Amino acid sequence: MADIQSTSFSVVMGATASTLKLFSGPDYTIPAGLKEEDCHVFINSSRRQGMGPTSGGGNQQPSDFGVHFFAGTDVINNIVLARSNISLSVNCRVTITIVYVVNPLSLSRFWMRQRGTLTFGSSDTLKAGGPIEGTGTSDAVLDPTRVWVTIAGQSTEATARSRAHRGHFTADFTGGVAEVERGHIGDVAHASYAVVEFGPDWGPVQRLTFDNVDLAGTIWSSGLPDDADTLAIVADLGGTALADITRAFIDPQRRNSTAGNQGNEDHGDVVELTGSDELTIRHSTNVDASTKHHVVWVVPWSGPANATPPIVQRVSEFVAAGAEGAEEGSISRPITPVANLEDACVIGASSSSDGTGAGTPRGNVDLLLSAVGTVTETRSETSRSERRGYQVIEWPTGAPQEHGSRSEPAHVGSMESQPAVSGSKRAESAVGGSAGGQAACPGSKRSQPGLSGSMGSQFSIIR
Repeated sequence: MADIQSTSFSVVMGATASTLKLFSGPDYTIPAGLKEEDCHVFINSSRRQGMGPTSGGGNQQPSDFGVHFFAGTDVINNIVLARSNISLSVNCRVTITIVYVVNPLSLSRFWMRQRGTLTFGSSDTLKAGGPIEGTGTSDAVLDPTRVWVTIAGQSTEATARSRAHRGHFTADFTGGVAEVERGHIGDVAHASYAVVEFGPDWGPVQRLTFDNVDLAGTIWSSGLPDDADTLAIVADLGGTALADITRAFIDPQRRNSTAGNQGNEDHGDVVELTGSDELTIRHSTNVDASTKHHVVWVVPWSGPANATPPIVQRVSEFVAAGAEGAEEGSISRPITPVANLEDACVIGASSSSDGTGAGTPRGNVDLLLSAVGTVTETRSETSRSERRGYQVIEWPTGAPQEHGSRSEPAHVGSMESQPAVSGSKRAESAVGGSAGGQAACPGSKRSQPGLSGSMGSQFSIIR
């Protein structure tokens, strides 16, 4: 059993429902005795949003499929999902992953330092969370080089499909405070974020940034594996090369500051970790390249040889238009079987749709590790081709002698909007992702305790 485990499930918000409250026990199951600091919850899709309606597909307004976590979400007792409005009176599927610590003394664990949802007014682009305080300390974060700030859910009240990008966010951790940023104003939007600090067996975490204008301009069109651009982590992004990418995962985030209308191809790109010093980016347009901004969090494992490291598989694929059949449509993607379903999950997904039309939610795909050897990929609108990239991680188990006393209590912030931060900032590199195509999925098997083992493509995080 790994020191971190997870559970994933799919729910449907009713056609007239702006919120959905789920209760621990009847609606989802986590072990008894967990604290809030032991649990991380996120929407498991390529856009950290709802998938869209479960039948009929077609064009949907961003306010219908954008989903965030509402005030009162503590995971231990309940999870509350919210969407901005229900202009078309359609339902919405949402896939949720909860990751939790089962060995609180492990140095391979994480701490949920703060979770929250920030509401952006129509003129806001940057907002910050509140101070992070722990019991008996002024700051619960012990080591900023092991901190990862992720977007757990995101939504916008925009009804125009061409404005879906107003509900896409990136995150930062500056001066001990989480900051969340979107690219363009004009509609109210909501961003759910989480500040996660990993134990000493992880890190240092890197936060890499780039814009599409930094790319060579190769556009994918046929799904061929070489339809991509690459960036060097060290030379191009000012980061640090990784010792072993099979023991690291990434969390790609993206915001779009284009003022005008945007189409399917403008709303997302695929970002993948493909080498110790390489990111691969797949995009379907070069239009407005300077206004498409990426943040990529890189979280490596650095534990000792006598621990059981994480195992990360990576899937990169092309999915042809209509490949799934009737809408909603699913593909069962085979992977190298994980040892235990509860020890693994999908994480760090991204996607890119083709087409200039404003046909949202094209490009949104839900991802669920549904069996030890299968990931179920589901989308509501299947009429365009797309590229996808994601990771499947088997969580680690720390070395026995490392199971010490680092289980410091931490206050988990409430899910309430925080005051806006004035000004804007550009993220900087820092230390503290078919039918009709083929999937690339290098296999791996979990090593046994006490052995470093051999692993294929890998990644680590929530399920």
